[in-house]
Amino acid sequence: MRRILSVFLTMFLLAACAQEISGIDPPTDIFFYPSGLRMSPSGRTLFVTNGNADLRFNGSTLLALDADRLHLMAADPLTYTACRVDPQAGDEFLCDLDTDLVRSAVRLGSYAGHIEVLPAPEGSTMAYRLLISVRADPSLTFVDVYEDENHQVTCLDCGDGCDAAWPRDCRRSHRLEKDDGLPADPYRIMVYGDTQYAVVTHLNSPYLTVVDYAVEPPVISQVFDANMTVNYNGYVGSYDAVPGPDAWPTFYVSNSYAPEIAWFRWQYSPEDDQDLLVSVGSLYLQSPYGPFESGSELRGMAFSGDGTRLYAAVRYPPVLVTFDVSVDAQGRTRLTPINTIEVSSQPALVQVQKDALGIEQVFVTSFPEGEVLVMDPASGTWVQRIPVGTGPHEFLFPPADRFPGFYVVNFAEGTISLVSYDGPSWRRIGRFGMPRQIGKD
Repeated sequence: MRRILSVFLTMFLLAACAQEISGIDPPTDIFFYPSGLRMSPSGRTLFVTNGNADLRFNGSTLLALDADRLHLMAADPLTYTACRVDPQAGDEFLCDLDTDLVRSAVRLGSYAGHIEVLPAPEGSTMAYRLLISVRADPSLTFVDVYEDENHQVTCLDCGDGCDAAWPRDCRRSHRLEKDDGLPADPYRIMVYGDTQYAVVTHLNSPYLTVVDYAVEPPVISQVFDANMTVNYNGYVGSYDAVPGPDAWPTFYVSNSYAPEIAWFRWQYSPEDDQDLLVSVGSLYLQSPYGPFESGSELRGMAFSGDGTRLYAAVRYPPVLVTFDVSVDAQGRTRLTPINTIEVSSQPALVQVQKDALGIEQVFVTSFPEGEVLVMDPASGTWVQRIPVGTGPHEFLFPPADRFPGFYVVNFAEGTISLVSYDGPSWRRIGRFGMPRQIGKD
């Protein structure tokens, strides 16, 4: 008990220090608990958030990496002084972050995570804007991105200007916080097409926050209680949100504490003169109404390209469920489970991607196993398990002409892995960052 109290006291003091922006400034030449990954519209910049999960520094960071240089280093790593043969894998490279790779950085609140790209406000000189979820504040932080004529990032600005001073912080003018109506634990962000809305899930609460970014500055236009089912311990949360294939502008949300998917659509309200969320339906998979017992939790989801299938990762038990997305005579969506396949422990995110031949494959991350699994949807079987690094947290497929494969941020070791596709199979070719084990340094 004394040890437990000591740990809690230490964490409390660390959190207090981080909140007051004192202590050790975060570095810009390493990854520390990287959690978010996004590519610029031009494909010339790779954005990474560092989550600062152990509160070692007085904030998280957002780094803008030169994607051109990253690809050059990956193609011929041993010609760069920052790179060497990976001592843990002799046929792979390991590269540090050199000063030419990191083009710009800003400091965020602790537990920074998911990143989405928003268009620049009308009349602005910025190229575009990033929206980032930060759980410890909690906040939704806006970062204005400026580029040169070659689409290379020249500055990240969130209220503290574009000078070279470090650290540069994100000011209140660039954050949506509790006082603006934001619930706790903002987690994943979905930018919804032409609606000019961003929908934010909340890991430990049933809310969906709608951000209207058509106005300047952006505002929270709605906090919607998704009325998701509370599990037997009293927990409920919204995890992932994905656009649906429906004729209506519909999106689907998974319950992070129960085997449940709910879906919603936008409906214009003349009284409020704005679009509002409306609940359309839900599916609960727990026995006796479905195949899962109490304790099941849903995580990431992805639709097939033609919109006829929905793939959803269930954390407990660790399976991937395939749903037939059908519509009844009244035009209402029905999700019918048609396949369940066991997956590595604690699956999290799901993506669907076509290979060079146009054949779709389904990709699922497994955090504790350090894998990305690849499923052939035609046969409903796994075709490959790709070791990527300790604790994969987010993965991203860049345009194929930029890199033939995908990137993965490894939260638990502080690296980014590059996984290449050579036709029949996928293989990790190297990592950027300094691998470390949690609690060992």
